[in-house]
Amino acid sequence: MEKNIVILLDYANIVESPNGTQSSVCAIVDKLLDEVLDAKYSYRFLVRLYGGWDELEINEVQESREARSKISRLAENVLEILPTETIRYKKMHLIKIELARSLYVIPHLTLGGTYRQKQISYKLVLGKKDEICCDGARKQYDFLHALIKKRRCLFCRAPVRYLSSSEQKLVDSLMCVDAMSIAKEEDTGLVVVSDDDDFIPVLISIASGGRGLIHVRKNWSPTCNMYIQEAKSVIKGFGARYKGVQL
Repeated sequence: MEKNIVILLDYANIVESPNGTQSSVCAIVDKLLDEVLDAKYSYRFLVRLYGGWDELEINEVQESREARSKISRLAENVLEILPTETIRYKKMHLIKIELARSLYVIPHLTLGGTYRQKQISYKLVLGKKDEICCDGARKQYDFLHALIKKRRCLFCRAPVRYLSSSEQKLVDSLMCVDAMSIAKEEDTGLVVVSDDDDFIPVLISIASGGRGLIHVRKNWSPTCNMYIQEAKSVIKGFGARYKGVQL
C-alpha cells in the first residue's frame, strides 16, 4: 500500500544554513522512515524546496540553478531516476523534488520576485566638513559622502551597485499557505522542515484543527519549545497530532 507525503523544506534555513552545515533530502527522508513513518507502507514523497528562486521578472537566479544542480547530482549518485522525473529510493519509495516557484494548489502561476537585491544601509553619520583636520581626510570625507549619501563613485560618477545584498521575499508566506492547503487533503501527510520560529503559529493552528503533521528541525529554540509545550497543555489532543523530529 502506498501513501502520499509532501515535505515542505526551507532550503536556505536547512540545506544551506548560515552556519555552513548541510542536510540532504535523503537524510531527511531517512529520518522520517527510521523514526516516524510506518515501515509496512511504501511512500511517495513530494519534496518542495522553498527559497529565493526568481527575480521579479521571473528570471531564474544563480541560487536556483545551484539548487537544481544539487538535485541532479543527488539523483545521479544515490537514486534511480524513473521516466516521470520521479526518483526510486530504497527500492520501495518514490521521491520527486521540485523548486517551490508557485503555490501548491496553483502550480501554473509562477510567483516572481522571491529573490531581490537590497541596498546595504550603513548607520554612519558624517560630521561637518569644516571639522576635518587635513586635506587627506577631506578627500576621504568626500569619497564617503559620495559613496554613502549619493550612491555614486566620487571619480567617475557612476552609480554604485556593489553595496547590496540579496533577500528572500514571499517565501515564508508561500510555505505557510502551502502547509494550510496540504492540511486539507486527508490522504496526504504533511512534513514541515525548518528551524524558523515564524512557522510555529501556522503549525499550531493546523494541529489544533485536528490534522496531524510532522515538524523537523535541526535546533529546537527555547521559543519553539515554549510554544509547543503551551499548546500541548491548552489544546486537547495536540500532542498526538504534532510530532517533533530532531534532524
